[in-house]
Amino acid sequence: NINKTFKTRVIVDFLFLKSSSTSSIAMLSDATVQRVDLQGYSESIRWSDDGSLAVNTTGSLTILKPRYQSGALKSANELFEIEKLEIESWPRNGLYKNQPADEVVSTNFSSTDDFVTKLLWSPLTQNRQSFLAVLTASKSVNILENGKVKTMIGEYATFKTQKEMDDAVTYSFVWYKKDQDLYFITGQASGNLKFYKFDDDEFKFLQGISLPSSSPIVKLKVDSGVLVAVSADNEIIQVNDLLSEKDQEIKILKSKDRFSVYDIFLTQEFVVFTSPAKFQKIDLKTGSIYEVITNIYDSSIIIPNGSSFILISNTTTVKVDQNLKVQADDKVHPVKIKRLKRWNSRIDSFRLKSNTIKIYGADYNFSGDVLAILYEIEDQSGFKYKISSENKYNIA
Repeated sequence: NINKTFKTRVIVDFLFLKSSSTSSIAMLSDATVQRVDLQGYSESIRWSDDGSLAVNTTGSLTILKPRYQSGALKSANELFEIEKLEIESWPRNGLYKNQPADEVVSTNFSSTDDFVTKLLWSPLTQNRQSFLAVLTASKSVNILENGKVKTMIGEYATFKTQKEMDDAVTYSFVWYKKDQDLYFITGQASGNLKFYKFDDDEFKFLQGISLPSSSPIVKLKVDSGVLVAVSADNEIIQVNDLLSEKDQEIKILKSKDRFSVYDIFLTQEFVVFTSPAKFQKIDLKTGSIYEVITNIYDSSIIIPNGSSFILISNTTTVKVDQNLKVQADDKVHPVKIKRLKRWNSRIDSFRLKSNTIKIYGADYNFSGDVLAILYEIEDQSGFKYKISSENKYNIA
C-alpha cells in the first residue's frame, strides 16, 4: 500500500468552544501522525471521555492517548502518545464463510480487504475505562480495551435463510449507560435492534426489539431511556422506555423519503437532523417537525454549541440558533481563516495562495468545551502531480 510507504501528516489543533469572542479563541497546534492516510470523510475522528482520540486511518486506527504534564507546551505533540492499531489481526465474523444463494448478498461479502466504517467510544466504566466499538466493512463488530480486542459482538453461524443473515449483519451501534450499568445496542440489516449488557467483564446478549422497518438501521442515538433509529430509507423511529420490562412504545417520527439523513442529534425534548439543504427539528412530545434551509447539499455533521448548533460539511460551516435561524458560524470559520493565513504566510515560489480548507470530520470532548476538527488545506502547488500519501491532514 503506497499510502503506508510515504509520509502523510495528521496535525492536531484544538478549538475551545466556550470563548466569549472569536478573537479570544484559544488553540494548540501541530500534533502530527506520520505514515498514514485517512480512510474517508465519514467516521474519521472520535474523542473519548478519558481524553483519547481515535483517527480512522487506512487499514488501521491511530489512537492519540493523553499524556498529562505541567509547564508550557511548544506543540500539541506533547499532549499525546500515538499508537497505531492494525485491523488485519482482528477477528472477523463468519459471514465470509457463508455462501448465500442471493446474488446481491454474495457480492456484498466477497471483498477481502477490511476497513473501519464506524467507531464510537463508550462512556467511562466504573474503573474509568473507555471501550472502543469498531464496525468494519466485513460487518465485524469488535470491542477494544486498551488497544486490544476484548470481544467480537454477534453470533455468526451458517444461515439457512436471508432473514437469519440480515438479523446477524450489523450496520450501526450506540452505547447507553443507565446508573452504573453499561449497555451496547446494535442496529441490524433486518431493521431490528439487539441489546447487550457489560456484566462480569463480558458483553452478554439481553434481548432484541423489532422495529417497524425492513431496511437496515444505519444510525442510532440514545438519551435518558429514549432511542432514535434511522433506517437506510431515511425513516426516523423513536423507541421509549428502553430496557423496560413492559413493551416499549415505538413510533415513527419521520416517514421514508429519498433524502439522506446525514447526521442526527438527540436531546430529552427533541431530535435534530441534517439532510440535503435542510436542518430539521422534531418535537418528541408532539411529533411536530420544523425546518430551515441551510443550502448545504453535501454530507454535514451536527455539533452542539450551547443552545445553538454548528453544521459542518466538507467545505462549509454555518450556525443554526435555537429559533432555527441560520447565521454565520463564529466558532469554526474563524479557525479556518487563521489556518489559511498561517498557511499562506509560509508559501514559497512553488506554491500559490490557497483559499480552500476541506473538513473531514469533527468531534467534541466529554464536556463539550473543546472541539477537534480534522481538516486539509488544499495545496495550490505549481506542480499539480502528487502521490496520495503526500496529503497533509490537520486536526484543529
